[in-house]
Amino acid sequence: MDSRRRIALVAGLLLVVAGLAAGIAVLNRDEPAAPGPGGSPPSGQASPPGTPGAGAPGAGTPGAGQNPPGSSGQVPAPPEEPVVAPGTPAPDFTLRDLEGRPVSLSNFRGKVVFLNFWASWCYPCRQEMPEIRKLVDRMPGDVVVLGVTTSDRASPQEIKAYVEENGYDWIFVYDEGSRVGRQYRIVYLPTSYFIDPDGVVRARHIGPMTAEQMERYIQHARAGGDS
Repeated sequence: MDSRRRIALVAGLLLVVAGLAAGIAVLNRDEPAAPGPGGSPPSGQASPPGTPGAGAPGAGTPGAGQNPPGSSGQVPAPPEEPVVAPGTPAPDFTLRDLEGRPVSLSNFRGKVVFLNFWASWCYPCRQEMPEIRKLVDRMPGDVVVLGVTTSDRASPQEIKAYVEENGYDWIFVYDEGSRVGRQYRIVYLPTSYFIDPDGVVRARHIGPMTAEQMERYIQHARAGGDS
């Protein structure tokens, strides 16, 4: 009996030790880090930078006050159409400006046209706008800036309020249904074309620019692509 009691006692002590060891292992286990508010982006993946400018279309609409999918500047790919490349005639179009008046690209024949496709939800577009304003402030009379608002659910009235509040006073037209955006094969915003006085595309730029870059493209288009 004494031998059996000793064996039982030793077995009980071993069970107690094993239980303590298991408890220590649980306490020392690494827990996954809790995500930040709204969930943190994966490592190496940045959140959308920046904030919208003053007067952005109001909350609850996918205008400049929000960064929905595509806020980096990508829009749905248009159907297969020939790319509007430098050295080819710029396709003509007619759209309404923010006052509802029709505006045609061909109205500006004889001038250099800086044709800028943008959207109010697009952060790189909003980043570029103050640079376009710098250009407009010192722009010669033979240059026209034509902003085409495309792939945008904000209404023309919301766009008008946004550009007026921020002092953007060049010509804006509203591409309802993104018809002209598809015609020009726009996939990323902003995308800009520089068109010479004869209506020929001389340069195409994807992404935001500085005013100095814009001026170089304008000079190139003014020279008919020879500069």
